[in-house]
Amino acid sequence: MDDRFYSEIYMLSHVAKEYPLKKYVGFCHNRRYFDFLDNIPDLDKLFETYDAIVAKPLTYNYTIKTQYASSHNIEDLYLVGGILADKYPSYCNSWHNFINGKILIPYNMFIMKTDDFIKYINFINTVLNDYILMVGGDIEKRIEERKKFEDEGYQLG
Repeated sequence: MDDRFYSEIYMLSHVAKEYPLKKYVGFCHNRRYFDFLDNIPDLDKLFETYDAIVAKPLTYNYTIKTQYASSHNIEDLYLVGGILADKYPSYCNSWHNFINGKILIPYNMFIMKTDDFIKYINFINTVLNDYILMVGGDIEKRIEERKKFEDEGYQLG
């Protein structure tokens, strides 16, 4: 895996492979964290009902697809959707509901059971590895071209 392209995903993968994990795994993001104050939940009881604790969702006035296109190459979003359709067709409805919806759970923050964490990171790596295979070594060029157009005042996506 090439950590230049994956940032925090690389770190999650490294932890999954290299560290002895306990019953639950949790990650926060940069200056963001879960604020339980003095009310730390009983995780065993909580996970009898829930699969994960995640960051508070953000609601936009526009779709996730529109939000993504404002800062990224929209073609990449469609490539990932194609990978999901090929490898995980049962996720297609959720994918379409997500990109056409207005709710985003940000920051890749979570607490979940270790087995679910391993499944999650394997899923993410499968999709990202297929994406990298599709765009090849072109990814740096794609990033630089987008930056060049934006620096010249153009909007892509």
